Amino acid sequence: MSIYISDQKVEFLLQTYPWFQEFINKSTTKLSKKDLSIFKDNFDSFKAELDLENSDFESIRENPQQFHALIKFRKRRMQIFAEQYAYSSKKTVKCFAGKKYYATNWIHSKKIKIFNVSLLSNDISQKVKEGLQDLISTIHLDFDVVVAKMGDGLFRAVQSAVHSSSISKGIDISKVEKKLIPFREHNNCAFVIITDKGLVHENISQGDVGYGNFKSGFIFFGFKNGNINSDFVKRLAKHECGHLLGLETHHEILKDADYLRFLYTRTGKGDCNMCPSATNLNTCKPCIESIIYFWKGIEHHTKTKFLK
Repeated sequence: MSIYISDQKVEFLLQTYPWFQEFINKSTTKLSKKDLSIFKDNFDSFKAELDLENSDFESIRENPQQFHALIKFRKRRMQIFAEQYAYSSKKTVKCFAGKKYYATNWIHSKKIKIFNVSLLSNDISQKVKEGLQDLISTIHLDFDVVVAKMGDGLFRAVQSAVHSSSISKGIDISKVEKKLIPFREHNNCAFVIITDKGLVHENISQGDVGYGNFKSGFIFFGFKNGNINSDFVKRLAKHECGHLLGLETHHEILKDADYLRFLYTRTGKGDCNMCPSATNLNTCKPCIESIIYFWKGIEHHTKTKFLK
């Protein structure tokens, strides 16, 4: 049985019971039989005071190693991601004019704006929006997703940057980013750009139709083959949103030995939305928790609330 227990309940346990703090302080999930028996006995004694749902209580009591790994994972991930964000937030990018901008400033507006600069129907913007919102609501991130109005000044700037960055193979993403960084900085939000061309970037493979990156604050879609099936678009948008929101790797590359062993049964290849070429809209628990604790790390570093 998979375990979930809120951070608030964990903090209550840590602050209230010395035996629980001692249990969590164990350096490994290879706990001895004595460790486990003491933990179960203590847990039985305090069941009423802990105010846990029966399912939570039974899961934790019967799977103390799994629970131990969960808490260790959360603390480790939050620390790692806080350090990662601290590093990323100091990185600057240059626009074409040579001026430097801090790469991750886009998070502070808590807004993501979609620009459909393709010749495709505007319905595609709504499908992309649904995919983004699906993940945002799942991780309880306090972000708004809006579709930019065609014809306003910012829309024209995005349209011009995309068209002027076209090469024979498609849209040169790096050029678009350099041209739009000042606009993204001024509007202080992430940009999602929908095109009907191929995408060209050193970090993506030929034929990829999506690219999302937290450090730049951009998502690009290149529907050059006209595949705008609504389910496909929504799946792809949710996947790239995962990258935008901090999960740099794909599902199968996410590694944490204790986590993989104890926390959740890993889904098979293709069963998580964060797999390459995902065929599933559902994002697995390890990937979801990684994104959540990425943002908890950001909250810890910036002293700003981003999660609801």
